[in-house]
Amino acid sequence: MSLPALRNTTMGTAPQRSAEERSLQAAGGALAVGFVVGFIVFFGTRRPLSGEDSIGAAAGAVSALISLAAFGFVAWRHVLTRLKDRTRLRWLYVLDVVALALAHAALSYMGAVALFAIFQQAFIGLTLDAFAAALLMAMATGLTAYLTSANVQSLTTERVATLMAVFLTLGVLDAMMNTSQSDWWHSNISALGTAHSGTASTFNITLVVAGALIVALAHFILADLEHYSTTDAGAVAFAEIQTLRQKAGQRWLQFLGARRWAERVPQDRYVHPRLRPVYGCLVLMGAGLALAGFIPVDESELLHNTGATGMVLAWAVLVVSLPWWIPGLGFTFHVTSAVFVAGVTLSALLYLPLHYYNLTAMELIAFAMIMTWLILFIRQVASVPEPRGTAAAQV
Repeated sequence: MSLPALRNTTMGTAPQRSAEERSLQAAGGALAVGFVVGFIVFFGTRRPLSGEDSIGAAAGAVSALISLAAFGFVAWRHVLTRLKDRTRLRWLYVLDVVALALAHAALSYMGAVALFAIFQQAFIGLTLDAFAAALLMAMATGLTAYLTSANVQSLTTERVATLMAVFLTLGVLDAMMNTSQSDWWHSNISALGTAHSGTASTFNITLVVAGALIVALAHFILADLEHYSTTDAGAVAFAEIQTLRQKAGQRWLQFLGARRWAERVPQDRYVHPRLRPVYGCLVLMGAGLALAGFIPVDESELLHNTGATGMVLAWAVLVVSLPWWIPGLGFTFHVTSAVFVAGVTLSALLYLPLHYYNLTAMELIAFAMIMTWLILFIRQVASVPEPRGTAAAQV
């Protein structure tokens, strides 16, 4: 599943050339717009590279708008086509599109601001006139349009997961670095979303959009799992588990429960896994994270904690149930998942009752492990072999 559907492994094919042409067209238009807007905004003044009322601040805002425009430029036809498709709820598809567009725009803004801040540290005290400032803005907007267009035209599950992880990490880091409450970490990470933190909007919007991205990611993963269930992966996974039973030793397998487990699961379950429960857990994870951002802890601690806890519980149910829902993912992956569950449990125990560190540390460690597991899960599903006699899948 992608937006739009383009995945080609043959170099120099017509769809690839067309996609590259659209990226270059978007970049060219953004260059011209960036220069004109920059010259008008900076006319008659000299501006620093970073800080308030700077080139970087203006470039970040314009780059975010350009990213939205580039997203629409390359995706609008596909979006209209999908909206006419009645096989899926329209509002869910609109949610995916909005979340992906906002994530690209936010990353464009943060990237431009950070880049200009770095150069300001290299050229301390530098100010530029309108012409030079407009050139820099044109370069920033052109690069933004090119990268956004190129990424949108080949969105895969792995790319959406990377987009979500990078967006969430940078958004939370931005809130951490710019908060006016320097001791926020003494309580918990949710303190960044309170009214007196100074970064409440940044933190809360990041959680809401990241939650919507996880829901969008669930749709991508569902499409990959449906592809999984139509390939030879089931037979391959079943053969691998049989080999493990023969080589690993009876005591070790009995200790892990793998021998009895492999015997009880019918072979057709490997070819036809249960996909809907997996999809439901992923959607609940995204909804929980979005709820935690939509309702800050200082407005309703109960609802905020319900969203955050619900996300963790949905993840735990997914990980624990995967050996029954999709046993064909393989023995090694399921053991790895058990290690991650143990790690999250240990991080909670180190907070309570051992009091080794505070709640903030526990939240950061647990959340990092959950996101890492999610990426490993996506890569595991994406590594499924193609059916015999077929070409590379169009996702």
